[in-house]
Amino acid sequence: ATKWKGTKAKEISQVFKLFYNSEFATQSDVGIVVSKKLRDSIVEVSLVSDRLMSLKIESSAVALRVISCYASQTNCTNNEKDEFWESLNTHIRSFKPSEHLEIGEDLNGHIHSQR
Repeated sequence: ATKWKGTKAKEISQVFKLFYNSEFATQSDVGIVVSKKLRDSIVEVSLVSDRLMSLKIESSAVALRVISCYASQTNCTNNEKDEFWESLNTHIRSFKPSEHLEIGEDLNGHIHSQR
C-alpha cells in the first residue's frame, strides 16, 4: 500500500507514473504503474472503490483495459466479499468485447471452499 490518501497520479521516477486510489490509506488500496511512453494513450481512469480501479489505454491497433484489484478475506464480512466480486464482475462486463483485458490482482480467494 502506498499510505497516500486520495485519488491521484504521481510521477514515481523519470520513466513511470503511478495512478492510485486510496480512500483511507489502508492496506487494501490499489494502483497501476504506467510507463511515460503510454501516458498519453490513457483515455479513461475508472476508480470503482479503494479495492478496484482500471485504466483504458488506446492505440491505433488496440484498446486495452488494465485492472488493479484487491479482494481481502481477512476482517471482511461475507456481504463485503460478495459486493467486491459483484463490483468486479459488473465493471468487467461494462467493457466492449473487442477490448483486451489485463488484470493485476491480489484476490486471496479460497478456491472450492465453502462458507
